[in-house]
Amino acid sequence: MSEYQLYCFAQSGNAYRAALMLNLIGADWEPIWVDFFGAMVQRTPQYRSDVNGPFRFLKNFAKPAGDPAVLAFLKGRIDGNLAIVNKRLTDRQFLLGNRPTIADVSMTGYLYYPADEFGFDMAKDHPAIGAWLERMKALPGWKHPYDLMPGYPLGKK
Repeated sequence: MSEYQLYCFAQSGNAYRAALMLNLIGADWEPIWVDFFGAMVQRTPQYRSDVNGPFRFLKNFAKPAGDPAVLAFLKGRIDGNLAIVNKRLTDRQFLLGNRPTIADVSMTGYLYYPADEFGFDMAKDHPAIGAWLERMKALPGWKHPYDLMPGYPLGKK
């Protein structure tokens, strides 16, 4: 048995943050698949009414799909925030300087997912972030979330 077990699924940006950090530091860990999109407690009406869903989740995975006005609002917030990060990365290698920190690992949590899930192409729309993502990808131990955690395609353990 591994020293650490991470209950996760491939589409979770939050789980990816933890999985990537465990992988980058060479921890003895194993992913344990959580059927988030199946009949788990996370799918109950009470749970879903008490938790607000981020843009990517509402756009791609919520049933029924998110309200278009809410998606447009969230997309606008994402674009504004990414513009700030893109500007910051124009004159530095990583978010806080010339080497990666936990801030970089945390930011990658949602940025490696496909353009069709995001609704925009990260490298094209935010080139400094695209270059930073390539630097993150070059770190020893880096893996794409769909390769690092179980559940991609949806439902596959």
